[in-house]
Amino acid sequence: MAGEGTPLSAGADFNSVSAEQAGSPSAGMPSGGGQVVIQDLTIRFHGGVEATRGVTFRVRPGELVTIIGPSGCGKSTVLNAVASLIPPDQAEVTGSILVGGEDVVPRAGGKTA
Repeated sequence: MAGEGTPLSAGADFNSVSAEQAGSPSAGMPSGGGQVVIQDLTIRFHGGVEATRGVTFRVRPGELVTIIGPSGCGKSTVLNAVASLIPPDQAEVTGSILVGGEDVVPRAGGKTA
């Protein structure tokens, strides 16, 4: 549940490995479109819960990345933001999330940037 534990921040553990190193069946296949770049991502749910603060990382095509941390630190919240699953009426999302060069941060009015 969001709000339990410390918010995910720039000091969280992000591990990456190439698909080839991981022995992924998708190794050597086209990536399907660019990298994911998260820059200074902060997510505050209305009601005062800060789920993440200042998260910054990049996932290049072909990389497999793990986000590791204790329960409630914001791991799933970051992934929900990347997938544009956090409605603007539930939380304020600041910073940028670029997927294949397109900003997918949900903004007021139901639009992305």
